[in-house]
Amino acid sequence: MTIIEPTGSTTDLTGQTVSGWAIKSSMIVTLTIGFSIISSIVALLVAIIPYRNLSYGQKYLPALLVTFFGLQLIFLFFEIKYLFINLDLCVQTRKQDSNCVSATVY
Repeated sequence: MTIIEPTGSTTDLTGQTVSGWAIKSSMIVTLTIGFSIISSIVALLVAIIPYRNLSYGQKYLPALLVTFFGLQLIFLFFEIKYLFINLDLCVQTRKQDSNCVSATVY
């Protein structure tokens, strides 16, 4: 999960200032490529488990799809949880800063 400071920029692990656009693009790459690679590796391991005398190829695609969508759902639940925690804090403290304004639910 990435938290962007109100200034619209933050620092990366090397200490360099990174803009909000660079953070968003790296998150998109992580969501598309990163989850696909992780899902492929986990599916390779899951397909090794013997099940109803099916071949490895017959088990790989279902394992890949279940793993991919499972990771996406976990990530979605964490984002929803973060959204509601942020909204709850904004309501309790009645803040009017940029983080509270951007977390409005329509």
